[in-house]
Amino acid sequence: MSDQKKSGWVAIGDLGTNTFHLLVAKMEHGKIVVGLRKKIGVKIGKGSMENREISTSAIQRAIVALNSFGEEIKPFGLAPSDCNTLGTSAFRNAENRNEVLDFIRTETGFNVRILSGDEEANMIFNGVCRSGAILEQKTNLLIDIGGGSVEFILSKGLTQIWRQSFEIGGQRLIEKFHHSDPISQIEIFELQSFIKIELAALFLEMANWKPEVLVGCSGAFDTLVELEQGLKGIILPDVESSPFYNLSIEAFQILKEKIIRSSLSERLKMKGMIPLRAEMIVVAVLLIECVLNKMVNPQIRTSTFALKEGYFFEYHENQS
Repeated sequence: MSDQKKSGWVAIGDLGTNTFHLLVAKMEHGKIVVGLRKKIGVKIGKGSMENREISTSAIQRAIVALNSFGEEIKPFGLAPSDCNTLGTSAFRNAENRNEVLDFIRTETGFNVRILSGDEEANMIFNGVCRSGAILEQKTNLLIDIGGGSVEFILSKGLTQIWRQSFEIGGQRLIEKFHHSDPISQIEIFELQSFIKIELAALFLEMANWKPEVLVGCSGAFDTLVELEQGLKGIILPDVESSPFYNLSIEAFQILKEKIIRSSLSERLKMKGMIPLRAEMIVVAVLLIECVLNKMVNPQIRTSTFALKEGYFFEYHENQS
């Protein structure tokens, strides 16, 4: 029996285009018990969105981050080969992904499994379902904004009715449109025009199903929750200590205006700003606004559970 099975601890790595996440957790009495959460801004996709090749410098940043993860999981009796390591948009779109994954395996011991966009969306949904963020009597639209892709899922309560992954993540939008500091009105217009075209399939589904609740997953939405609390003079010691939050439309609008008018240095000084989100939050709020504009009197709820938690619960269901 492996150390992982003896201890009950499960390690999950979510290697996003912008951020690498590590979760170490186990199940006790039907509930998730977290031993460790860690995130490192790696920007594996930086500069590679157009040429579809992960750069040498990005690979080196990934190696440093994963070796750090390897040290973090040792106290739990786990080795890199025990970690369930998931690669998303930057990896699945990179033409040199096989060479990169071989190099990562050799240098760190982590075996990376690349998820399809559909697998990623489904795991995200599984995680959010366990957070309590989804309202069971409502039609919900889940949105997970990654660096490379954005996953959208429509649900009637806890039942999925439609899902799709779009390759319009935050790093891609930054490289295409956000070149001024602060972002210019022309860049905002061009970005929003692009989103309206790229998300045409989503907007057709929204017109049909008329979602009432926007459920934002982790990442940018965690940052918005922290910033909303910052407006009240409250600093959350750990936003992930609660599985879900409510975010008012009024607070979102105030924050959106503040964010798009700010420079990077100004955003870094905002109360509650997570430093590694300060760059991508601009394009994220503009994307969220485009989606909210297609909804009538929406509620916003946020889930701190997403891909890695979805994998965790799926793993335990398969073990039972």
